[in-house]
Amino acid sequence: MQRTRARTFAGWLEKANYLDGAAWDDARAPVVRDVARRIAVPIDPNRPDLLAEAVFNYAKRAIRYVKDPASEEFSDAEQVLRDGFGDCDDKCRAFVALARSVGLEARIRPVLAPDPEDPAAGPDFVHVQAECRYPGSYRHRRARLGGWLSCELILAACALGDEPQHVTGRELA
Repeated sequence: MQRTRARTFAGWLEKANYLDGAAWDDARAPVVRDVARRIAVPIDPNRPDLLAEAVFNYAKRAIRYVKDPASEEFSDAEQVLRDGFGDCDDKCRAFVALARSVGLEARIRPVLAPDPEDPAAGPDFVHVQAECRYPGSYRHRRARLGGWLSCELILAACALGDEPQHVTGRELA
């Protein structure tokens, strides 16, 4: 269990890569494996779609969103699961670790948006989001190229595969 404080990154891609790499280590942590096992036990092993949905719903509901602190602070997935809260970085990292622990493919991606002050400057990093895929996920009605499904864990109205910009509700999960 650890909390890393005041880490800085050269850019948004470095941050997303750091979180994604850390989630690989987290997937092997005893608490993460135990929670993942409890999520997976009631699911038919021939239904990876239901498993992905169950992991998504668990991470969204069991980990309460808290606003980012003033500095970049990160908790490992084990700490987030024990505490029951985390910011968007923490929730994504915990989801990806749980998904990987049950055999799903998952990753963290940066979310970019145009700078409203200077649209010509190119996109700004605004958020991290998880993605997952499983055998057959390309058939999901909201799958992106390669079968990747968006896993927006912050907005309560987002279901597995929903992109936040297509959801009307803005309540936080």
